[in-house]
Amino acid sequence: MKMQRADWRVLEKASKREISIIGAFGDGKSVDIKFDGFDRRSIIERNIARGFIMPCEYFNKYKITKAGSDELDRHYRAIQELKKSREEKRKKKGAA
Repeated sequence: MKMQRADWRVLEKASKREISIIGAFGDGKSVDIKFDGFDRRSIIERNIARGFIMPCEYFNKYKITKAGSDELDRHYRAIQELKKSREEKRKKKGAA
């Protein structure tokens, strides 16, 4: 499954501090996450299944794993390389 923008935002938030979900498990409804109203439980569950975040010692709290941190670093590097190549193309186009 392809990573979506919401997945990257969850990893980004989790890298700064623990994230928490409001609500109880097993209710079958989407439950808002404290830090941002757009995120839903399914995004958290998807990233747990990928091994990028894991539960903390407290109920409904999650933190980023080493794999998640590595994936986030890889994502940032890819973005930087893309920006760099775009800039080089722009310079080349202007010089031609």
